[in-house]
Amino acid sequence: MSGSWRLFVAVPLQALAGPALAAIRTRWDGGPRGVRWVEPEQLHLTLRFLGETPRERVEPLVGELGRIARPEGAAPIRLVGGGAFPDPRRARVLWLGVAADWLEPLAGAVEAGVRRLGWPAERRRFLPHLTVGRSRRESPVDVSDLIGSWQGHPWASGSVAEFALYRSELRPEGARYSVVARFPFSPLPLSTSGHGRILGEK
Repeated sequence: MSGSWRLFVAVPLQALAGPALAAIRTRWDGGPRGVRWVEPEQLHLTLRFLGETPRERVEPLVGELGRIARPEGAAPIRLVGGGAFPDPRRARVLWLGVAADWLEPLAGAVEAGVRRLGWPAERRRFLPHLTVGRSRRESPVDVSDLIGSWQGHPWASGSVAEFALYRSELRPEGARYSVVARFPFSPLPLSTSGHGRILGEK
């Protein structure tokens, strides 16, 4: 292996959040100008951003993630409310709130796992959220009216059955994500075979 991949660990939310995002875009006629909406197939909840990672570190990382404790079977999750970073009047990121009691323990287990492999400690507090839009340019946008109507709104509820290691490729039209390995929600296996194999490898 040579080179590096830009990696992050996340819970895929396309099936649950796709219809919610479509409803948002329809209800507000595409939303405010200056916002680029996330494509439905790219929707995910980030557990840990890892950054540029040498290819030789990917296989040990997949093995470590395959060993951590995670929910047993499909885990309930809700999308409710929303907001903007750093704030609605000068937004760069639009997000929906995420509620699930298993998220923080899973994020903590991922954090512990990557630190065992030498990644530095994450300094920011874990805040579960689903990014659904970003400002198109460097200048922020005012979305205060839009965000005000989101408060407490129940967008969707359902369940998810896995988390994944993703690769991010930066392109002129925006970042594109692909799954490197999937980790089903199931009892911790005695062997991680099939629970942490890099996709595409035999």
